[in-house]
Amino acid sequence: MPITINGNGTVTGLAVGGLPDGIVDADTLAANAVTSGKLASGVGGKVLQVLQDTKTDDYGVTSSGTTTYTIPGLEQAITLSNASNKVLVVVNLNVNNYTGSYNGQHWWLNRVTDGSDNKIHVGEQIGSNRQRGTGSGGISSATVHTLNESATCLDVPGSIGPHTYNIQWKDGNGDGGTMYINRGSNNSDATSHTICISSITLTEIAA
Repeated sequence: MPITINGNGTVTGLAVGGLPDGIVDADTLAANAVTSGKLASGVGGKVLQVLQDTKTDDYGVTSSGTTTYTIPGLEQAITLSNASNKVLVVVNLNVNNYTGSYNGQHWWLNRVTDGSDNKIHVGEQIGSNRQRGTGSGGISSATVHTLNESATCLDVPGSIGPHTYNIQWKDGNGDGGTMYINRGSNNSDATSHTICISSITLTEIAA
């Protein structure tokens, strides 16, 4: 008789010392196999934890030269259960860079590990002048709107942590560009203006 794992989690057709069908369920078998190490190579991809931080207020900063800035109120820390595990990072950012000059604002995903910044999930270096970023900051065509930019990254920090993920940005030209988050460049209290939301979500994935 074939062994069948049913949709309700029970196992039928398995001879276990004369026990009737249904006494041994799939969850028990899986737990016993993992405990004994027989499924050690088959647990990869399991979601272990999900953490999220959201930014619901607005942000607007004019850069000084090529100074690097960190967007406040939008960061999430995670401590892994195994140094080989991965972190799925999903960023949702509402940006407006409406300015009248040729500013080179761009943003990138940053991981802080052991007190050090790590610029991750950026484009490759092409030429000697172009910046490397996760997003360009999206120049909006209107002062009251934002552009939604997103990023998805599967990061392997290589240690248990803790690791803190946030968003950094700068004006590569150094000519005083302004970064707006969750708002347009015109921030008057009018019914035509909207305060948006940005978020960063971390998911620990078993190796």
